[in-house]
Amino acid sequence: VLGVVGFCALGAAFFTEHAAVMIMFPIGVGLVALSGGYRRVPNLARLLMLAISYGVIVGGLAAPSGGARNALMVGFLSGMGINVGYGQWMLMAFPLTLLLVPLVAYWLMALYPPEVDDLREAVQAMEREMEAAGPPGRQGWLAAAVFSFVLLGWVVFSPRFGAGNIAMAGVLLAAVLRLVDWGYLQQKTPWGVVVLYAGAISLGRLLISTGAAGWLAGQLLRLTGGMAAEEDVYLLAVTATITALVTQTMADGPTVAALGPVFLKAAEISGISPLAVGVATSLASAFSYLLVIATPANAIVYGAGFLKARDFLRAGTVLLLVSLVLLVSFLANFWWRLLGVW
Repeated sequence: VLGVVGFCALGAAFFTEHAAVMIMFPIGVGLVALSGGYRRVPNLARLLMLAISYGVIVGGLAAPSGGARNALMVGFLSGMGINVGYGQWMLMAFPLTLLLVPLVAYWLMALYPPEVDDLREAVQAMEREMEAAGPPGRQGWLAAAVFSFVLLGWVVFSPRFGAGNIAMAGVLLAAVLRLVDWGYLQQKTPWGVVVLYAGAISLGRLLISTGAAGWLAGQLLRLTGGMAAEEDVYLLAVTATITALVTQTMADGPTVAALGPVFLKAAEISGISPLAVGVATSLASAFSYLLVIATPANAIVYGAGFLKARDFLRAGTVLLLVSLVLLVSFLANFWWRLLGVW
């Protein structure tokens, strides 16, 4: 279980949660089938599906490539003259992922104790199937090299060239090396999603430039009775909690698009670090533990038929509270102070 959560977390940090889920999903379903099927091992089935879904949720925090919400926030901060490099984001957020991975695994194991305590035979059967496919060919090694090139570029050169430009360089390199067909990319790339997030960034900047974000931020500060303005961690706690609740009912990208400019303006009015509040808002928008509709990862694993909607509420409520406490008390109030973020 720890391995499933850990792999999904690392995968979601660097190549999107959808890909990480779809890599591990058939493995989880296969382990359940080889262990006797859902009727015989219902707890194991729920355990593995939630480990996959929650693994990608906690992994998406770790890097800007972990979700569109992170890219949106980087764009908003850039509009305020605050440039966040790929490595800087990882330095700020990766410790939270490292803490949450074992906590998620432990909590799910406690909540759904599996009916079997040895998966050796099932794992060996799957290993034999994988070995029958043979080792990676030339294209497989080239694809790994291109991915490593992009990852290294993100960490080392993103402050200078931008994470988006480096990602596009990787796509072009893959096309030149014939790892992917350019016509396929033209047909299958969801350009509507690109336009959607470009529009979200534009609307966010519009809120800031017209003063609408400032007015909404003022209302937020009045609602909190001025308490948030007195202590930086209070404002961060308020904004993170609001974001975490809103993201249960809508996608994380639109959540950041709607709330990000307002919370950044509230931080600016209060004289608090917009960088800290902005990154915390983006991280909190990923805490989509409670509902099937909260994130595509939940919807994908729910589709296996092993989970009921109440399983997400049962497992996710504690993890939501723990994640918020760790974000505010450990990450923001301790780790970021050590880093000098505020």
